[in-house]
Amino acid sequence: MLPVADGGDIAPSPPSVTGTIVKVRDRQLTVQTRAGAVHRTIVNDGTGLWTVYGGGIDETDLKVGQHALIWLQDCGHVGKTPQVAAVVQICSLAAEACAER
Repeated sequence: MLPVADGGDIAPSPPSVTGTIVKVRDRQLTVQTRAGAVHRTIVNDGTGLWTVYGGGIDETDLKVGQHALIWLQDCGHVGKTPQVAAVVQICSLAAEACAER
């Protein structure tokens, strides 16, 4: 399951990977979690790119330092990387953490 569209009445599934973008290169994001794990994720033409507030973004908006929430395509296992992202959400176009919700 993925994040729910605005107005949806279904609880979203938790993201597969949550952390800070530490590298963006060749359609691939490298994200470091709070626990220190590093995950590489591929962004392709089918990946949904959004802010957590619902605004769509472009791949060029993804920057080092941004806090990202990633849902993997086909419910992929996070231990095997890189994997294709179904959805990438960022908290802000600026490099900052998500506000507590």
